[in-house]
Amino acid sequence: MTDQTDDLGLEHDIASAAADDGGAHLDEGNEGLTVETVAKGVLDDAISLICGDRAKAYGPVRKDWQRTVDIFFAYTGIRLTPEEGLKFMICVKMSRDEHSHQRDNHTDRCGYDALLCGLEEESCS
Repeated sequence: MTDQTDDLGLEHDIASAAADDGGAHLDEGNEGLTVETVAKGVLDDAISLICGDRAKAYGPVRKDWQRTVDIFFAYTGIRLTPEEGLKFMICVKMSRDEHSHQRDNHTDRCGYDALLCGLEEESCS
């Protein structure tokens, strides 16, 4: 299969991503597959995305998202904080999943939410 870039901006091989956590879904007749194993697969995928090559590819989270919202401001005239930019992307993934359920929507939402939590806790320190 070909590589694909996800919404967190990381390229990954679709075939190996499916094989890593069993990319399997409960409705595919996979015996022994539970809600918990699917949930763990989604969380493991999100952890791999945000803790893997992300920093090398895009730099520190706050700088990356500040750059992103600065570009958004230049394009729209609407100013967002990095935290608001992440919340916006969570909403994008919720909207997409409402239209068509895709596991990737949940994985990316977990990743965005974890980064958001990190930025909020950093701000509180």
